[in-house]
Amino acid sequence: PDRPFVVIWNKPSNRCVHNLSEYAILDNSGGQFVGDVISLFYKTGDFPSISKGHINNGGIPQLGNLSLHLSKLYKDIVEAIPDKDFQGVAVFDFEAWRPLFGDNYDSLRIYQELSIELVKKQHPDWTNTTQIKLEAIKQFDDSARNFWYSSLKMARTLRPGGYWGYYGFPRARKQGNDQLGWLWQESTGLYPRIYSSISTPPDARRTTITSIVNETVRVKAKYSPPNTPILPYTLVQNGGTYLFNEVRDVGSSGVVIWGSSRDFHTPGECAILQAYVNNVLGPYVLKLTK
Repeated sequence: PDRPFVVIWNKPSNRCVHNLSEYAILDNSGGQFVGDVISLFYKTGDFPSISKGHINNGGIPQLGNLSLHLSKLYKDIVEAIPDKDFQGVAVFDFEAWRPLFGDNYDSLRIYQELSIELVKKQHPDWTNTTQIKLEAIKQFDDSARNFWYSSLKMARTLRPGGYWGYYGFPRARKQGNDQLGWLWQESTGLYPRIYSSISTPPDARRTTITSIVNETVRVKAKYSPPNTPILPYTLVQNGGTYLFNEVRDVGSSGVVIWGSSRDFHTPGECAILQAYVNNVLGPYVLKLTK
């Protein structure tokens, strides 16, 4: 991205919206999810994970086969981005678990539990629960780092002109982000998530968004390469386009608008989206990016 503020369309809506360039909104040729402007990698490589009881590649990073993952990741990247001179946005969307033990709570708590069980099996004579947990944290964090860091390293080696990073990161947690300094040092793009429930009051949404972007600006200044863009992800349906200017003013390079093909079931839904682009989003972006 080489403009002062960019708005990138990352929705598979080529059947619905056809005139984004008229409004200075960047999108992939043919409206694809992966292309010359932006490439989103979803279910790529072979990260360890647990889904609906199914254990993939060891389940937790400590038991994962890193070589197997990197071998598949290599093929995925080369196939998705055949152009070795690719200079677009490149995002790993991996949400099965987070790279710090302590951040895997609620629905992700299984990764903590299995990590603790692993230490108990390794050291059946240990009875101190604090000792067991500290060892589980160390093992998980070290192994998670291997997977996340090595993935970025390979991506940057294969397509060095791309702006590589992870979707949803950084999060609005200063202490946790400082523990992930190694991740930001290897990232050439920062892609925090700034959307929230549509029922969230506008003032609360504004506060959340600015705090996330401000923290990302801090992370970039402290850890990242100088030209690393900050491109928060948002939803066009989230009603938050009026906040794009605030995102810009606190230091964002632009925004990425995304969504799923599930958003477009009928011709009527497509027509609504096209009208929204023509009458609301498009004119707003034109004014914002001038």
